[in-house]
Amino acid sequence: MKVAQYGTTIVVIHAIAHGLHGLAHEEIPIPLSLLQSVFVGVVILLVPIIAAVLLWTQFDRIGSWLLLYSMVAAILFGIYNHKKNSGMRETQRF
Repeated sequence: MKVAQYGTTIVVIHAIAHGLHGLAHEEIPIPLSLLQSVFVGVVILLVPIIAAVLLWTQFDRIGSWLLLYSMVAAILFGIYNHKKNSGMRETQRF
């Protein structure tokens, strides 16, 4: 039960952060490719919600692993793409 509560809290915080981050990308205009948009929509937004639902069922173990993998994928995606974009801005400066 505690795992489900903690996991759901993480997913809610993640969804809020995702929404705010998306607004920042709209304001700055940093477009995503179609593949990146699908990845963000499915792996970063949808899978954690599915995982949170599973945490409250008999499939809680699957939900835990899904949540872990989606959070790791989200952070790796963010690190890679932010590093890539910051490198491009530094290059364009010269």
